[in-house]
Amino acid sequence: MHSRSHESLFERLKPVTNTKLRKLGVSLCLLAANACTSGQCPVSNLPAKTLFVAGVPLQVEVAATPSARACGLSLRDRIGVNNGMLFVYPDDQVREFWMKDTRIPLTIAFLDADGRITELVDMDPERPEHRIRSSQPVRYALETHRGWFHANAAKTGVIVDLVGHAGSSVIRGAPLPLGH
Repeated sequence: MHSRSHESLFERLKPVTNTKLRKLGVSLCLLAANACTSGQCPVSNLPAKTLFVAGVPLQVEVAATPSARACGLSLRDRIGVNNGMLFVYPDDQVREFWMKDTRIPLTIAFLDADGRITELVDMDPERPEHRIRSSQPVRYALETHRGWFHANAAKTGVIVDLVGHAGSSVIRGAPLPLGH
């Protein structure tokens, strides 16, 4: 009887725990979203780097911190023709992006740890809540104007030169390929 009572108590607490965890997750998401919409996003002070995609230079801002990655290209009205943002992560995981507060039509390239484009997906500012998820674990994501990759013959399988001709890494401490 004691164990039946214990199971009953556990079963009664289980929904409470799940609800609390759900509320905590929602609170954390709202906190991150609030940081982006309250002007706290690092929209102009991120490190810049020139990458080479299919031999074509692309000036990117490097989003390597959780807050920079959460904000991304939010609240931007435009970016330069050959500009974008590189999202750098410390490990390989399936990544998810969305267009909340992003006003520019984009294409996102998901890159593996070697900088190889694993997939390209167009993103629409008219569908801000639509989630774009990588189909496999990736280390990097690269966003630029919609159609830029196609116009520059960059397709799945192309390796993005994350180090560049100067040999300096994209971000200190991040594992990057040293040459291709």
